[in-house]
Amino acid sequence: MRARALAFSGLCFLGQLTFTAAADNDSKIVFRRTDIDLKQYSLSTDDFPKVAFSGDGQMLCVWWGLGKSPVKFLVFDLDGKSLSGWKNTNHMEFLQEFPMIAWRWTSGEFAQGANFGSGEAFNFNRDLSRGVRIVVPANRASPVTAEMWKLSEPKHKLWSQPLPGSRDVVAYATPVGILNDWNNGSEFINLDGQRCAELDPQTGEIKRTFTFGPIETDEESKLKAKKFGVSEDEADAVKFFVGERAYDAKRRWIACGSGNGQRTRVIDVARPEKILFEANSNANPFRPRGGSWRVDRVEFLAEGNYLVTETVYSRRFGPFKYLTEVFDTSSWRSVWESKDPKTHSVTLSPDGRAMAYVRGTTVVICPFVTKEVITKSSKP
Repeated sequence: MRARALAFSGLCFLGQLTFTAAADNDSKIVFRRTDIDLKQYSLSTDDFPKVAFSGDGQMLCVWWGLGKSPVKFLVFDLDGKSLSGWKNTNHMEFLQEFPMIAWRWTSGEFAQGANFGSGEAFNFNRDLSRGVRIVVPANRASPVTAEMWKLSEPKHKLWSQPLPGSRDVVAYATPVGILNDWNNGSEFINLDGQRCAELDPQTGEIKRTFTFGPIETDEESKLKAKKFGVSEDEADAVKFFVGERAYDAKRRWIACGSGNGQRTRVIDVARPEKILFEANSNANPFRPRGGSWRVDRVEFLAEGNYLVTETVYSRRFGPFKYLTEVFDTSSWRSVWESKDPKTHSVTLSPDGRAMAYVRGTTVVICPFVTKEVITKSSKP
Protein backbone atom coordinates (compact mmCIF):
# COMPACT_ATOMS: atom_id res chain seq x y z
CA MET A 1 0.00 0.00 0.00
CA ARG A 2 1.39 3.38 -0.93
CA ALA A 3 2.26 5.71 1.92
CA ARG A 4 -0.21 8.34 0.76
CA ALA A 5 -3.02 5.90 1.63
CA LEU A 6 -2.10 6.32 5.29
CA ALA A 7 -3.96 8.79 7.47
CA PHE A 8 -1.74 10.85 9.76
CA SER A 9 -2.74 12.71 12.90
CA GLY A 10 -0.26 14.67 14.96
CA LEU A 11 0.47 16.82 17.98
CA CYS A 12 3.34 19.27 18.07
CA PHE A 13 5.29 20.04 21.23
CA LEU A 14 8.42 22.10 21.66
CA GLY A 15 11.33 19.87 20.60
CA GLN A 16 9.20 16.79 19.93
CA LEU A 17 6.70 15.75 17.30
CA THR A 18 4.73 12.52 17.52
CA PHE A 19 2.51 11.09 14.78
CA THR A 20 0.31 8.04 14.55
CA ALA A 21 -0.12 6.32 11.20
CA ALA A 22 -3.37 4.42 10.91
CA ALA A 23 -3.26 1.78 8.16
CA ASP A 24 -6.22 0.06 6.49
CA ASN A 25 -5.87 -3.00 8.71
CA ASP A 26 -6.28 -0.80 11.83
CA SER A 27 -2.73 -1.53 12.92
CA LYS A 28 -0.95 1.53 14.28
CA ILE A 29 2.66 2.47 13.95
CA VAL A 30 3.96 5.38 16.01
CA PHE A 31 6.71 7.58 14.59
CA ARG A 32 8.43 10.09 16.82
CA ARG A 33 10.56 12.92 15.57
CA THR A 34 14.26 12.46 16.27
CA ASP A 35 16.84 15.24 16.15
CA ILE A 36 20.52 14.32 15.84
CA ASP A 37 22.95 17.06 16.84
CA LEU A 38 25.91 16.72 14.47
CA LYS A 39 28.03 19.13 16.48
CA GLN A 40 28.67 16.34 18.97
CA TYR A 41 30.38 14.52 16.08
CA SER A 42 32.48 17.64 15.27
CA LEU A 43 30.51 18.55 12.15
CA SER A 44 29.73 22.10 11.07
CA THR A 45 27.51 23.60 8.37
CA ASP A 46 30.64 23.96 6.21
CA ASP A 47 30.79 20.16 5.95
CA PHE A 48 27.41 20.22 4.15
CA PRO A 49 26.38 16.71 5.29
CA LYS A 50 23.88 14.65 3.29
CA VAL A 51 21.50 11.87 4.36
CA ALA A 52 20.02 8.70 2.90
CA PHE A 53 17.84 5.86 4.18
CA SER A 54 18.87 2.22 3.92
CA GLY A 55 16.98 -0.08 1.57
CA ASP A 56 14.76 -1.36 4.40
CA GLY A 57 14.19 2.14 5.77
CA GLN A 58 15.44 1.19 9.24
CA MET A 59 18.74 3.09 9.19
CA LEU A 60 19.94 6.52 8.13
CA CYS A 61 23.38 7.34 6.78
CA VAL A 62 24.89 10.81 7.21
CA TRP A 63 27.96 11.52 5.09
CA TRP A 64 30.12 14.46 4.18
CA GLY A 65 33.06 15.13 1.90
CA LEU A 66 33.73 15.70 -1.78
CA GLY A 67 35.31 13.83 -4.65
CA LYS A 68 35.35 10.18 -5.56
CA SER A 69 37.41 8.90 -2.65
CA PRO A 70 35.93 7.37 0.53
CA VAL A 71 34.01 9.97 2.53
CA LYS A 72 33.34 10.24 6.23
CA PHE A 73 29.99 8.86 7.35
CA LEU A 74 27.87 7.85 10.33
CA VAL A 75 24.98 5.36 10.46
CA PHE A 76 22.07 5.81 12.89
CA ASP A 77 18.89 3.95 13.66
CA LEU A 78 15.66 5.95 13.48
CA ASP A 79 15.86 6.76 17.20
CA GLY A 80 19.17 8.54 16.61
CA LYS A 81 21.39 5.83 18.08
CA SER A 82 24.81 5.66 16.41
CA LEU A 83 25.40 2.20 14.88
CA SER A 84 28.63 2.60 12.95
CA GLY A 85 30.87 5.04 11.12
CA TRP A 86 33.89 5.36 8.92
CA LYS A 87 36.20 4.78 11.91
CA ASN A 88 34.55 1.50 12.94
CA THR A 89 35.96 -1.86 11.89
CA ASN A 90 32.50 -2.99 10.74
CA HIS A 91 31.89 0.03 8.49
CA MET A 92 31.93 -1.99 5.24
CA GLU A 93 29.16 -4.20 6.57
CA PHE A 94 26.92 -1.18 6.99
CA LEU A 95 27.99 0.42 3.72
CA GLN A 96 26.38 -2.45 1.81
CA GLU A 97 23.05 -0.88 2.77
CA PHE A 98 24.01 2.45 1.18
CA PRO A 99 25.27 1.88 -2.39
CA MET A 100 24.88 5.60 -3.17
CA ILE A 101 28.09 6.22 -1.21
CA ALA A 102 29.61 2.72 -1.04
CA TRP A 103 30.95 3.02 -4.62
CA ARG A 104 33.55 5.46 -3.30
CA TRP A 105 35.14 2.55 -1.40
CA THR A 106 34.65 -0.21 -3.96
CA SER A 107 34.97 1.62 -7.29
CA GLY A 108 36.46 5.06 -6.66
CA GLU A 109 39.39 4.34 -8.95
CA PHE A 110 37.00 3.39 -11.75
CA ALA A 111 35.09 6.66 -11.29
CA GLN A 112 38.32 8.67 -11.35
CA GLY A 113 38.94 7.41 -14.88
CA ALA A 114 35.71 9.03 -16.14
CA ASN A 115 35.81 12.26 -18.14
CA PHE A 116 39.27 13.20 -16.81
CA GLY A 117 37.85 12.62 -13.33
CA SER A 118 35.53 15.64 -13.47
CA GLY A 119 31.80 15.67 -12.79
CA GLU A 120 29.70 12.54 -12.32
CA ALA A 121 30.39 11.04 -15.73
CA PHE A 122 29.74 7.53 -14.44
CA ASN A 123 27.09 5.33 -12.85
CA PHE A 124 26.62 1.84 -11.45
CA ASN A 125 24.08 -0.92 -11.05
CA ARG A 126 22.67 -1.22 -7.55
CA ASP A 127 24.92 -4.04 -6.37
CA LEU A 128 27.95 -2.13 -7.72
CA SER A 129 29.12 -5.14 -9.75
CA ARG A 130 29.10 -3.15 -13.02
CA GLY A 131 29.76 0.45 -13.94
CA VAL A 132 29.55 2.78 -16.93
CA ARG A 133 31.83 5.75 -17.44
CA ILE A 134 32.43 8.38 -20.11
CA VAL A 135 36.03 8.43 -21.33
CA VAL A 136 37.59 11.39 -23.13
CA PRO A 137 40.91 10.34 -24.70
CA ALA A 138 43.75 12.85 -24.64
CA ASN A 139 44.24 12.21 -28.34
CA ARG A 140 41.75 14.55 -30.04
CA ALA A 141 41.55 12.22 -33.02
CA SER A 142 39.95 9.57 -30.81
CA PRO A 143 36.20 9.66 -30.10
CA VAL A 144 34.55 10.15 -26.72
CA THR A 145 33.25 6.76 -25.60
CA ALA A 146 30.94 5.20 -23.05
CA GLU A 147 32.31 1.98 -21.61
CA MET A 148 30.91 -0.61 -19.24
CA TRP A 149 33.10 -2.59 -16.89
CA LYS A 150 32.65 -5.62 -14.71
CA LEU A 151 33.87 -4.34 -11.36
CA SER A 152 34.08 -7.56 -9.39
CA GLU A 153 37.27 -9.61 -9.73
CA PRO A 154 38.57 -10.26 -12.29
CA LYS A 155 37.72 -6.75 -13.52
CA HIS A 156 37.46 -6.25 -17.25
CA LYS A 157 35.82 -4.06 -19.87
CA LEU A 158 32.52 -5.45 -21.22
CA TRP A 159 32.02 -3.01 -24.10
CA SER A 160 32.94 0.40 -25.44
CA GLN A 161 30.71 2.64 -27.57
CA PRO A 162 31.66 5.91 -29.36
CA LEU A 163 29.14 8.66 -28.62
CA PRO A 164 27.53 10.65 -31.42
CA GLY A 165 28.11 14.37 -31.78
CA SER A 166 30.91 16.92 -31.70
CA ARG A 167 33.83 15.77 -29.55
CA ASP A 168 34.00 19.13 -27.75
CA VAL A 169 30.32 18.81 -26.80
CA VAL A 170 29.99 15.14 -25.85
CA ALA A 171 33.18 15.42 -23.79
CA TYR A 172 30.80 16.66 -21.08
CA ALA A 173 28.30 13.79 -21.49
CA THR A 174 26.94 12.27 -18.29
CA PRO A 175 24.92 9.11 -17.56
CA VAL A 176 21.39 9.62 -16.21
CA GLY A 177 21.28 8.65 -12.54
CA ILE A 178 24.09 7.43 -10.27
CA LEU A 179 22.44 4.01 -9.68
CA ASN A 180 20.61 2.01 -12.32
CA ASP A 181 18.83 -1.31 -12.88
CA TRP A 182 20.26 -2.59 -16.16
CA ASN A 183 18.52 -5.95 -15.88
CA ASN A 184 15.17 -4.24 -16.48
CA GLY A 185 16.01 -1.34 -18.73
CA SER A 186 18.52 0.71 -20.68
CA GLU A 187 21.44 2.99 -20.04
CA PHE A 188 20.66 6.65 -20.80
CA ILE A 189 23.35 9.25 -21.42
CA ASN A 190 22.86 13.01 -21.45
CA LEU A 191 24.91 13.92 -24.51
CA ASP A 192 24.81 17.71 -24.53
CA GLY A 193 22.09 19.03 -22.21
CA GLN A 194 19.38 18.61 -24.82
CA ARG A 195 19.94 15.23 -26.49
CA CYS A 196 19.87 11.82 -24.82
CA ALA A 197 21.23 8.50 -26.09
CA GLU A 198 19.65 5.18 -25.13
CA LEU A 199 22.15 2.30 -25.01
CA ASP A 200 21.64 -1.44 -24.73
CA PRO A 201 23.36 -2.28 -21.41
CA GLN A 202 24.32 -5.74 -22.64
CA THR A 203 26.09 -4.70 -25.86
CA GLY A 204 26.53 -0.91 -25.69
CA GLU A 205 24.66 -0.52 -28.97
CA ILE A 206 22.97 2.88 -29.33
CA LYS A 207 19.28 2.16 -29.82
CA ARG A 208 18.27 5.77 -30.54
CA THR A 209 18.79 9.39 -29.59
CA PHE A 210 16.06 11.83 -28.57
CA THR A 211 15.65 15.21 -26.90
CA PHE A 212 14.58 15.68 -23.30
CA GLY A 213 11.12 16.76 -24.38
CA PRO A 214 10.56 19.63 -26.81
CA ILE A 215 13.39 22.20 -26.87
CA GLU A 216 12.58 25.80 -27.76
CA THR A 217 13.39 26.90 -31.30
CA ASP A 218 15.46 30.04 -31.90
CA GLU A 219 12.29 31.99 -32.63
CA GLU A 220 10.53 30.70 -29.51
CA SER A 221 13.60 31.59 -27.44
CA LYS A 222 13.60 35.16 -28.75
CA LEU A 223 9.93 35.55 -27.86
CA LYS A 224 10.55 34.22 -24.36
CA ALA A 225 13.55 36.49 -23.93
CA LYS A 226 11.37 39.47 -24.84
CA LYS A 227 8.71 38.28 -22.39
CA PHE A 228 11.32 38.02 -19.63
CA GLY A 229 12.61 41.52 -20.35
CA VAL A 230 16.06 40.66 -21.75
CA SER A 231 17.67 41.15 -25.14
CA GLU A 232 17.74 38.62 -27.95
CA ASP A 233 21.44 38.09 -27.17
CA GLU A 234 20.34 36.15 -24.09
CA ALA A 235 17.75 34.06 -25.95
CA ASP A 236 19.83 30.87 -25.83
CA ALA A 237 19.70 31.01 -22.03
CA VAL A 238 15.93 30.41 -22.02
CA LYS A 239 16.18 27.13 -23.94
CA PHE A 240 15.69 24.10 -21.73
CA PHE A 241 19.13 22.75 -20.85
CA VAL A 242 19.51 19.65 -18.66
CA GLY A 243 21.89 19.80 -15.73
CA GLU A 244 20.75 17.39 -13.01
CA ARG A 245 18.95 14.20 -14.03
CA ALA A 246 17.40 11.08 -12.51
CA TYR A 247 15.90 7.87 -13.87
CA ASP A 248 13.03 5.72 -12.58
CA ALA A 249 13.60 2.31 -14.17
CA LYS A 250 10.22 0.95 -13.05
CA ARG A 251 8.20 3.62 -14.88
CA ARG A 252 10.94 4.48 -17.41
CA TRP A 253 10.75 8.15 -16.53
CA ILE A 254 13.59 10.66 -16.71
CA ALA A 255 13.49 13.73 -14.48
CA CYS A 256 15.52 16.68 -15.73
CA GLY A 257 16.55 19.76 -13.78
CA SER A 258 17.49 22.91 -15.69
CA GLY A 259 21.09 24.01 -15.48
CA ASN A 260 20.16 27.61 -16.34
CA GLY A 261 16.76 28.17 -14.73
CA GLN A 262 14.11 26.89 -12.35
CA ARG A 263 12.39 24.38 -14.57
CA THR A 264 12.15 20.68 -13.76
CA ARG A 265 10.50 18.37 -16.24
CA VAL A 266 9.70 14.67 -16.38
CA ILE A 267 9.45 12.67 -19.60
CA ASP A 268 8.47 9.10 -20.38
CA VAL A 269 11.19 7.52 -22.52
CA ALA A 270 8.51 5.66 -24.46
CA ARG A 271 7.28 9.06 -25.72
CA PRO A 272 10.08 11.52 -24.97
CA GLU A 273 8.56 14.22 -27.13
CA LYS A 274 5.73 14.56 -24.60
CA ILE A 275 6.25 16.26 -21.23
CA LEU A 276 4.59 14.36 -18.38
CA PHE A 277 5.19 17.16 -15.90
CA GLU A 278 6.99 20.47 -15.73
CA ALA A 279 7.43 22.68 -12.67
CA ASN A 280 8.16 26.41 -12.85
CA SER A 281 7.41 26.49 -16.58
CA ASN A 282 6.87 30.26 -16.64
CA ALA A 283 9.47 31.27 -14.06
CA ASN A 284 11.78 34.06 -15.21
CA PRO A 285 15.38 32.78 -15.04
CA PHE A 286 16.70 36.37 -15.13
CA ARG A 287 14.95 37.61 -11.99
CA PRO A 288 16.08 38.83 -9.56
CA ARG A 289 18.81 40.59 -11.53
CA GLY A 290 22.43 40.06 -10.64
CA GLY A 291 22.31 36.29 -10.15
CA SER A 292 21.26 33.02 -11.73
CA TRP A 293 18.94 30.08 -11.04
CA ARG A 294 19.74 26.41 -11.38
CA VAL A 295 18.19 23.13 -10.28
CA ASP A 296 20.77 21.54 -7.99
CA ARG A 297 19.08 18.18 -7.50
CA VAL A 298 16.32 15.96 -8.88
CA GLU A 299 15.68 12.51 -7.41
CA PHE A 300 12.89 9.97 -7.39
CA LEU A 301 12.11 8.83 -3.84
CA ALA A 302 10.01 6.13 -2.15
CA GLU A 303 10.09 3.73 -5.11
CA GLY A 304 9.22 6.52 -7.53
CA ASN A 305 6.10 7.65 -5.72
CA TYR A 306 7.65 11.06 -5.09
CA LEU A 307 10.08 13.41 -6.81
CA VAL A 308 12.26 15.86 -4.89
CA THR A 309 13.81 18.96 -6.44
CA GLU A 310 16.24 21.50 -4.98
CA THR A 311 16.46 24.87 -6.76
CA VAL A 312 19.03 27.54 -5.93
CA TYR A 313 19.39 31.20 -6.84
CA SER A 314 22.95 32.41 -6.39
CA ARG A 315 24.63 35.77 -6.83
CA ARG A 316 27.92 37.38 -5.99
CA PHE A 317 26.45 39.85 -3.52
CA GLY A 318 23.31 39.43 -1.44
CA PRO A 319 21.52 36.41 0.01
CA PHE A 320 20.94 33.18 -1.87
CA LYS A 321 17.44 31.78 -2.39
CA TYR A 322 16.53 28.12 -1.93
CA LEU A 323 13.47 26.07 -2.74
CA THR A 324 13.04 22.37 -2.00
CA GLU A 325 9.85 20.72 -3.22
CA VAL A 326 8.47 17.18 -3.04
CA PHE A 327 5.95 16.21 -5.73
CA ASP A 328 3.49 13.32 -5.65
CA THR A 329 4.10 11.51 -8.96
CA SER A 330 0.52 10.18 -9.14
CA SER A 331 -0.91 13.72 -9.33
CA TRP A 332 2.22 15.89 -9.75
CA ARG A 333 1.02 18.07 -6.88
CA SER A 334 3.59 19.76 -4.70
CA VAL A 335 3.02 18.10 -1.33
CA TRP A 336 5.95 19.45 0.73
CA GLU A 337 8.25 22.44 0.41
CA SER A 338 10.95 24.39 2.19
CA LYS A 339 12.33 27.85 1.49
CA ASP A 340 14.66 27.70 4.46
CA PRO A 341 18.29 28.17 3.30
CA LYS A 342 19.47 25.98 6.18
CA THR A 343 17.36 22.97 5.11
CA HIS A 344 18.74 20.58 2.49
CA SER A 345 19.27 16.92 1.56
CA VAL A 346 15.57 16.08 1.97
CA THR A 347 14.90 12.37 1.54
CA LEU A 348 12.17 9.79 2.19
CA SER A 349 12.21 6.20 3.39
CA PRO A 350 11.47 3.55 0.75
CA ASP A 351 7.89 3.14 1.99
CA GLY A 352 7.34 6.91 2.02
CA ARG A 353 6.34 7.08 5.69
CA ALA A 354 9.46 8.70 7.13
CA MET A 355 11.37 11.80 6.10
CA ALA A 356 14.87 12.99 6.92
CA TYR A 357 16.71 16.20 6.18
CA VAL A 358 19.57 18.34 7.40
CA ARG A 359 18.88 21.73 8.95
CA GLY A 360 22.04 23.56 9.91
CA THR A 361 23.94 21.06 12.06
CA THR A 362 20.87 19.00 12.98
CA VAL A 363 19.59 15.90 11.22
CA VAL A 364 15.81 15.62 11.52
CA ILE A 365 14.04 12.25 11.19
CA CYS A 366 10.26 12.60 11.27
CA PRO A 367 7.01 11.38 9.71
CA PHE A 368 6.43 12.51 6.15
CA VAL A 369 3.36 14.71 6.37
CA THR A 370 1.80 16.58 3.44
CA LYS A 371 1.52 19.46 2.97
CA GLU A 372 4.18 20.93 5.23
CA VAL A 373 5.96 24.20 4.51
CA ILE A 374 9.23 25.08 6.22
CA THR A 375 10.34 28.72 6.26
CA LYS A 376 13.18 30.58 7.91
CA SER A 377 11.00 31.25 10.93
CA SER A 378 9.89 27.63 11.40
CA LYS A 379 11.11 25.67 14.40
CA PRO A 380 14.12 23.47 13.51
